[in-house]
Amino acid sequence: MKIGTKGDFIPCDDILKLPYINKLVEETMRLGNLSPLFSELGKGMLITKVKVHFFLISLLRDDGNLSREAYSLRVDEALDRIQNTQRMESCKLAKAHSYRITDPKNYEDALCFDPDRWNGQSNPGTFWAFGGGSRLCPGNMLARMQVAIFIHHLVSGCRWELVFANAGMRYHPHPIPVDG
Repeated sequence: MKIGTKGDFIPCDDILKLPYINKLVEETMRLGNLSPLFSELGKGMLITKVKVHFFLISLLRDDGNLSREAYSLRVDEALDRIQNTQRMESCKLAKAHSYRITDPKNYEDALCFDPDRWNGQSNPGTFWAFGGGSRLCPGNMLARMQVAIFIHHLVSGCRWELVFANAGMRYHPHPIPVDG
């Protein structure tokens, strides 16, 4: 799709009509989500029995900052540890969104950056970059537009060179290069 001529400004309404840039935005938000932990469930509570509908439980310090004492576990390990603990003082339970977006059951080749995965329908309930339902972020369209503009300037205004061809990424609890 061609809009205007070189050097012209693109109207805001037209930015969101560009199909491939929208796929880039969706895939960027899927893998580079800035809010990996959300939905605080409890604080310093006595836990006897927990029914879990998500993949991971993270324990955080009272101030909400990840610390060396904080750990992330798969549900079965976490439930064993919780059942063996009488009381978790000053801890918060939180869902880790990063496991949903990197689970191969939700996305084929989940750790690969592939904007073409957005050609068809996505699995319902797997992409929550902006929340959902009544808690949908009211600024989500503005954020998408800002990311689209940023990607445009990044791609068209910069010269790119691959420095570390085999660089790896760690996605849990949030995206970070393996070598720092």
